[in-house]
Amino acid sequence: MIRAKVLSHGTVHCFPAGLRDERDRLVNAEVSAVVYDGSRLILASDKPVPGRSPVFAVDIDEGASRTIQP
Repeated sequence: MIRAKVLSHGTVHCFPAGLRDERDRLVNAEVSAVVYDGSRLILASDKPVPGRSPVFAVDIDEGASRTIQP
């Protein structure tokens, strides 16, 4: 069995500041799935994201996130 542990907690800014949905509410992602491919985290939200994919990647550099890739 493969085991994993949480090494850090935090917030990833994954959308442009001020992005709003069709009801004019600020958009955020509630991540439902994460996979690590050796160099980045691939995340998926089960909530729709206006004009963007609900699946995106975060590059990891020495344990810290660097960039968001839609």
